[in-house]
Parts: sequence; structure tokens; C-alpha cells
Amino acid sequence: MNLMNAFCRSCIRIEDDLTTKDAVLKSIANIVMETELAQNTSADVIYTALKTREEIGSTGFENGIAIPHCALENVEEFFAGVLVVPAGVDFDSTDGELTKIFAFIVGPRSERNRHIQLLSAVSRMLSDRDTAGKFVSAESEEDLWFLLTRHIGELEGVAAPAEQEPKNLFTIIIQREDCFEEILKILSAAVHGSLTIIESTNAGHYLHRMPLFASYRSETDSGFARVIIAVVGRDVSNDVIRRINTRIPDLNRLTGVLLTVQEVAYTEGTLDF
Repeated sequence: MNLMNAFCRSCIRIEDDLTTKDAVLKSIANIVMETELAQNTSADVIYTALKTREEIGSTGFENGIAIPHCALENVEEFFAGVLVVPAGVDFDSTDGELTKIFAFIVGPRSERNRHIQLLSAVSRMLSDRDTAGKFVSAESEEDLWFLLTRHIGELEGVAAPAEQEPKNLFTIIIQREDCFEEILKILSAAVHGSLTIIESTNAGHYLHRMPLFASYRSETDSGFARVIIAVVGRDVSNDVIRRINTRIPDLNRLTGVLLTVQEVAYTEGTLDF
């Protein structure tokens, strides 16, 4: 995945004077314009694209984190950075709290798979509350850059391996909606071009139609069922399994999630996210 290549040292900032969501988006646009991207676009174009994305739904999440991002037509490379606003800004976050860390990504519209993978990796890197706290507490932009590169280094250790290396096939059947997003984020950050989701149906849906089992139908059943299929490098498979077990403890005693892993003899081709 090489996440480090997407981040620019000049895009690492700490700014104390930003007080609104709009001001943050404009600041990000101006920061990106100081990179090589400046010759292909303008701050207004970046700002408009970021704002349009926010109108779809806020990129502000929990723990004071937001990941503003946009895709542009005339851009060939990804430019990512981190803007920290220590006092926090109302960014319409999902938990209603102030947002202090803005990890932003601007990239080419033609590289959707790569864009999704970067979003997943950044989200996973900042999902730990302790990590986010260290970013906010950084005393200088140099300290912030050091923290970022260190955590990316740890994350890159589980990046997808070279194409010819041995792989495993992960098949995860999920009947619990509260577990689905966590598992999907872990897998989407670890693989590239080899992940898909199948909308499924619980066996009970069909059994309840049979007269013999009609009395066992439950009106409270959610009916949620998804199957995630992914090809994962064998050398990172154990780490992916460990991350899933960390996010969803006691998997063996939990009803509603079934994880299977098989060795793959041969793969060819890629999938679109």
C-alpha cells in the first residue's frame, strides 16, 4: 500500500486560529496548494470538492477525528496530510464532539480503489484513542510528523504483499450489523483489488417458510447477513486475524460471525472496490 508515499511533510500543520468547519476546509485547500498539486488545480477547486463531499455526509467521526477527502479529475498523484486544531472545531461529527484532528486526502478520481484503501488505512491508524491523543498533544509540527511516520511504519508492516507471494482466502459470514463495519475496515486496509461483499440471507429466512419450523419465526430478527470475501497475503493473514479478534473479542463464543481462512493455490485478476 505504501501509505507513506501519499503523505507530504509540507501538509503537516498545527493551527490554533480555525474556529469553523468552512475555515478548516479552506485551510486544507491552501495547504495542499503548497505541494506539487498546485500546478494542476486551484485552492477554490479543492475547497469546492471538499465541501461537496461534506454535503454528502460529514467525514467527522468519533474521538475528535475527521478525514476530509476529495477526488479531482486533473490530478495524477495522492496528497495527504494532517491538520491539528488543538481547541477543536464543530465538524458535525457522529458523536457530536469537537473535532481536533483532520487527516485529509486529495487524489485522482481515476484511482478509486487506491483512494478507498488510503481512507481505510488512515481510519484504522487513527481509530485508537491513545494515538489520536498523542497527535493532539504534539508540541510542534516536527513532533507531529515524527508521530505520523512512526504510526505509518507500524501500519505498513501489515500492507499487502507482492503479487506473487502466497495468499489466503478469507470468507467471513456476518449476521451482526454492529460487527460488519469494523471487519470491513480491517480488511479493506490490508488488501488491494481482491475484496468483495455479497449480500446474503440467513437460513432461517427459508426455514421459517416451511410448516415444520413456522412456530420458531421471530419478528425481532434483523435479517442482516453479509459475506466478505478477500484474498489476503499469507504473511499478513495472522495479523488480520489478530486485529479482527481484538476488535471483536470472544469470537468463538459470539453468535453471528463466522471466519474461515483457506490457502489459495492460484489467483489472477483484480476487483474494483
